Amino acid sequence: MRQYEGYEIGPILREIRKDKRLTVEDVAGSVGISVSSLSQLEQGGRNLSMKNLYLLMDVYETDANTLLNLNATSNSIEAKLKKLPPEQRQFLMKSFDFMIDQYFLVLTTIDLFVLTFMCILTKLSESLNKKQKQGFFLAFALIAVISVLEVVTLAVDGTPAGYRWLNILSNYLGFGLSPGVCLCLVYVMDRKKRMNRWFRAAVCCEACYLLFLALSIPAGLVFSVSADNVYSRGQYFYIYIILYFAAIVYLSVSTFVTAREFQNRSRALIYPLMIFLLIETIIQVTLPDLHVTWLCVTLLSVLYFIYCSEMWNQLDALTGLLNQNSYLNRTAEMRRRGGVLVVFDVDDFKQINDRYGHLQGDVCL
Repeated sequence: MRQYEGYEIGPILREIRKDKRLTVEDVAGSVGISVSSLSQLEQGGRNLSMKNLYLLMDVYETDANTLLNLNATSNSIEAKLKKLPPEQRQFLMKSFDFMIDQYFLVLTTIDLFVLTFMCILTKLSESLNKKQKQGFFLAFALIAVISVLEVVTLAVDGTPAGYRWLNILSNYLGFGLSPGVCLCLVYVMDRKKRMNRWFRAAVCCEACYLLFLALSIPAGLVFSVSADNVYSRGQYFYIYIILYFAAIVYLSVSTFVTAREFQNRSRALIYPLMIFLLIETIIQVTLPDLHVTWLCVTLLSVLYFIYCSEMWNQLDALTGLLNQNSYLNRTAEMRRRGGVLVVFDVDDFKQINDRYGHLQGDVCL
């Protein structure tokens, strides 16, 4: 299959429009997009979505191969569609348009259901402490908010200029709050004072980033919304990418450091989770029309919740060693496979509790 190249497709679209003796305003009105968006398509600076492809096919009364400058084959979809009666062909094309319009809405609905369920599960959990509940709940709620904001940006982009403020606000909050998801999950794992200092520094960086993003809106440095209410990436869009990747790296390092302190065989599983998160982020940056980032982030946040819960549930909260149930399961495995078990006891430990108190005794342990 030939790779899509906007700068090659754009002149073809412009030539077809001129052959049909249509103005940009005529086509834009028929397709339902702004004049600016259509101009960007013809200049090659904006990707042609599947929805707009089918709309242009109707307006220009041609097939996708002509619009995309592809050589049709007898086995192509367009060739098969032409063999169908006009009523069936029109029905299939409208059905496909409907699916394209609704797939992202359906994915977001599933996404929100899962996140709502996880928020309720977190609140009702008896095994998580207050800090862990707060961190997970904020992370799930933040992902839900950003997912809704992404739907809003897609819905209002290219609509009348009266919705421009909503387009700007949705993009600002979406780009600004994204690194905060990782910070919420770091807050869950944060156990030591030295980590607290790093965490406070990360929160300050997030606050400075939000301020910078707000101040950069008029200049369109990270993103811009034209007077025709059309979104586009700014010249310094990479600042958002750097901040988002930095948040992912910070979460990864924090998780590695914390998991290393526990006697936990599953701690290596954090590596594929973080690698998957990095890969899907790269794909989203490369293919911005795919819109699967936050569905993947939801999946990963649920897996992260399961990972942390499993780690905490199999260990003793005080010492970080295996709890009784995990210890018995591990020794049962040793009985089958063979091995050596070393058991030791601390003599006269009761004296420490009696003299310094049980809190100091817990510190010693």
